[in-house]
Amino acid sequence: RVFAREDIDSQFSGSTLCLIVIVGEQLFAFNVGDSRAVHFSTLKGWPLWTSFPLTEDHKPESLPEAERVIRCGGLIAASRDAQGNRAGPLRVWLKGQTVPGLAMTRSVGDRIAERIGVTWKPTFLSKRIKLFNNCVLNSRKSEITFRHSEDKLSPPPGPERRAFDFRSLQEESTRHFLRPQPLRKKLLNTSLDRRAPSPPQDPNESHILIIASDGLWDIMTNVEISKCVGPFYPAKMVEEACDRLMDEALKRWKRANYDSSDDVTFIIVFVYVS
Repeated sequence: RVFAREDIDSQFSGSTLCLIVIVGEQLFAFNVGDSRAVHFSTLKGWPLWTSFPLTEDHKPESLPEAERVIRCGGLIAASRDAQGNRAGPLRVWLKGQTVPGLAMTRSVGDRIAERIGVTWKPTFLSKRIKLFNNCVLNSRKSEITFRHSEDKLSPPPGPERRAFDFRSLQEESTRHFLRPQPLRKKLLNTSLDRRAPSPPQDPNESHILIIASDGLWDIMTNVEISKCVGPFYPAKMVEEACDRLMDEALKRWKRANYDSSDDVTFIIVFVYVS
């Protein structure tokens, strides 16, 4: 219904999707694209946080993802600047064309790329948790972004296309099979089955959930993020944690001296176990 609207160009525009659903003592994490959800936890009074990824990135650098695109007739290669140097990450292209140039292999929208294996179908993870009696949530979206000048970038020339042909590696790859999940009330018709073992949770444990676009994960590690956000957890200062994390991410993008900065958008959830 949304894609049918005339004011939305779903052929050349789309979005990632990263969703966490908690039903009883079960946590479900769904993902389409290169946004990411991470669960941070630690014991009360312990300064170090451990991190557990709840989603997997859908990028051309992933061999199973790249295989699907190539099998469907797509091209995977980096852009090139005016001097012919590689500019930015691997992208997905229609062969012989300069579109769409996606840096991810799954998307809600971007229908021009459906024919070359870019799909909206999510992968998901399920994880057993204790009941939560209190959650404090806030979010931030960066207002400062820097974009590549489109006229300086182009798909690579012919030889470069062959350099990124993953087909010769298909026999050695680890394959992820999509299959129905009838025992999970059909939350998804097809999904990547990734059930994660969950250690017993204790009231003395501290838990933080962060859902963010790749603009955060590309510039900061999980350890750096936990050190930035963790100190605000005991006082339930989630809004201050958002401000601190956003300031730090934008500073790092500026210090990196890149020609561009990716969008930084995230949601932080402080979870307190009953």
